[in-house]
Amino acid sequence: MAETYPTHQTTPAMHRAASQAAGRQNYWYVSVFIFLAMSLELHFFSAGANLGILFLLCFFMLLVADRFLNQRPMSPLLAHDWVYLFYIALTMASALWSVVPGRTIVAALPQFALLGLTLAMWRVPTTTIIRQIMIFAVVAAVLSIMMIPVSSSLAYQPSSSTGGAELRGVFKHQLRLGAFMAMAMGFYVVAWLNGDLLRVMLRSRGRAVFVFLILMVTLYLSQTRLYVVTAILALLLSLALSRRGAKKWITVVLAVLAVVVIGASSQEILFWLESQGVDTGLTGRVLIWQRTLEAIEPAKQLLGYGFRTYDQSYFDYIFRGDYRPAHSHNSFIQAYFETGRIGQIAVIVLILTQLSAAWRASAETNRHSYSLFLVLYVTLGSLFGMNYAGALSTIFCLMFLLLASETRWREREAEGLPAF
Repeated sequence: MAETYPTHQTTPAMHRAASQAAGRQNYWYVSVFIFLAMSLELHFFSAGANLGILFLLCFFMLLVADRFLNQRPMSPLLAHDWVYLFYIALTMASALWSVVPGRTIVAALPQFALLGLTLAMWRVPTTTIIRQIMIFAVVAAVLSIMMIPVSSSLAYQPSSSTGGAELRGVFKHQLRLGAFMAMAMGFYVVAWLNGDLLRVMLRSRGRAVFVFLILMVTLYLSQTRLYVVTAILALLLSLALSRRGAKKWITVVLAVLAVVVIGASSQEILFWLESQGVDTGLTGRVLIWQRTLEAIEPAKQLLGYGFRTYDQSYFDYIFRGDYRPAHSHNSFIQAYFETGRIGQIAVIVLILTQLSAAWRASAETNRHSYSLFLVLYVTLGSLFGMNYAGALSTIFCLMFLLLASETRWREREAEGLPAF
């Protein structure tokens, strides 16, 4: 008589158990990643330790990625990943002509970890990532407010740019707290419009109201004006560009016309703003930009002085004994200074490819795009802050994770995983 062997069929119960286990792993890995990204700007970490923590823990997570990915390979590189890989290679190569080669190499290495880790986590659904970001945002908001009665000297920015109290809370600077809160508020609106807010994220109206209020209060206390304006602009643009239809092309045309008009009338606009009492110097940023650009020698215009060298004592002469900023307060100027015109062009191409990828994913899924909002937000924020060049920022890291997830929804769907 022929022998019979037990068959190993996957039952619905086994499938549910496997899905739940995978979901728990997703929450764990995303939570660790978000904490790593936030540690770059948290008040209780030193700048040097941040890079080391990010670098070591990212590689640790890559070592256990086989279990997380069920022994599946990492995702192939998309166009924006290739551009970022080129930029990373350029920052590494800049050690050959850097004024501080050792600093350049050490500072460039975490970029590899960021790219590798986000490529390893592309199977995590986008709504899972957003849910975890919102949880961390609420925790950061609550802790930041709780710091006020505990230690006001730590809770508030030591030197205020507005003349009033500026909450920085658990972050090193009030701009970074405000940037994180404004990003979370943008996600809140996008999630609400997509129907994700109650369905997969907050699960109850009372919880949704609490999250909205705590984020808004913290954002107000941070007094972050520039990031609030950029978040609103990025949100409006992303909502207008998202989904199918001809309206998005009207938005593109209007946006291009607005840029042309503003560029042609910039002097008149500045004079009018000054007459209204607006600080057109942007709390000293314009002076920093002018001095930085003036300091770039003709021989350094192509390749720059080396990645992450701007804050070195070598360049103290630029500021002639005045206030010495740690960076140029503009990602595009910083890229030009440190990696030359080649690096600056690479950053611009990176932004364009990321916008294209996020926009395409939004049109294909007919959903408002989280990553499109975040790319626009990070890009606009780079006009007066550091995101796309220099040290890694929290919102820059989160942008890469969301892009890796949202632009690969078809691959997840093909594997039977949640598309969103």
